[in-house]
Amino acid sequence: MSFRKIFILALVSMLAAFGMSAAPASVPEFDKVPEPALATLKVAKGKVISTGMVFVNGKLLKGPYVVSRYGTAIRVNRDQVTGQIVPWIQFTTAAGTKPPPPKPVAAAPQPVPAPPPSSSSVDDLFDDDPQPAKPQAAAAPPVQQVSAPPPVPAGDYVDTPRSKNLLKRINDYRTDIDRTLRNNGVFIFSVRHSPIRLEARMAKELMAVLPDALRDANDARQLYEMLRRKGITYIPAAACVDLMRDRALYIAIRDRLREIKEEQSFRKMLDSAGTGR
Repeated sequence: MSFRKIFILALVSMLAAFGMSAAPASVPEFDKVPEPALATLKVAKGKVISTGMVFVNGKLLKGPYVVSRYGTAIRVNRDQVTGQIVPWIQFTTAAGTKPPPPKPVAAAPQPVPAPPPSSSSVDDLFDDDPQPAKPQAAAAPPVQQVSAPPPVPAGDYVDTPRSKNLLKRINDYRTDIDRTLRNNGVFIFSVRHSPIRLEARMAKELMAVLPDALRDANDARQLYEMLRRKGITYIPAAACVDLMRDRALYIAIRDRLREIKEEQSFRKMLDSAGTGR
């Protein structure tokens, strides 16, 4: 065995010993916003937010945050954190259009089996006892193939009260994320599960437990059990899988908590200076 092969085998063994993989699984992504949606609905950005925390697929986004409606989805800073809140097709002339029913395709003609011979040998022609005819397999009925239904046409944007209400629904969701973060709340987004929204009280409760649990847990199952023992029952198992993707996440959380505390202290100092106290 060559030295190169020995080296590769040793490296793989070391990675496995530390619970790592030579080719880590890629992080799943949200569905992309269609180009027509982005071109038509544009981007609506909020103001800079210095408080709160945003997790997406197990990653803590670095603050401060700017929450944007990105076409039909939501972005925080430069990261898309949701799929389409409302599918783009709902804004177009194709909304409610159903594809035509699939058309059956005629099957190819089936070959007809040849009739059995009347005798297999000369002697059989003069056999006193007639031989029973061998059973023949019945011809299979023709299979009706069904063609795939054609896609629903994309359609053009229609500026109607319904479209305005759909856009307002996305904007309201962006505003709610913005408000929650300004009040020092937490959002946990993931392809694996529905968004988790924590107001300030629950966010503080989680952050009092999560860093140490992430540091001490060996896997997602253990993290899930440790959180539940501490009374944190609103973090699903799928979220624990995401959170355990980066073993150094607890360090990033502590750094973010320190940043928020320093920012709040600075704001209080400015408020005191402004009131002359």
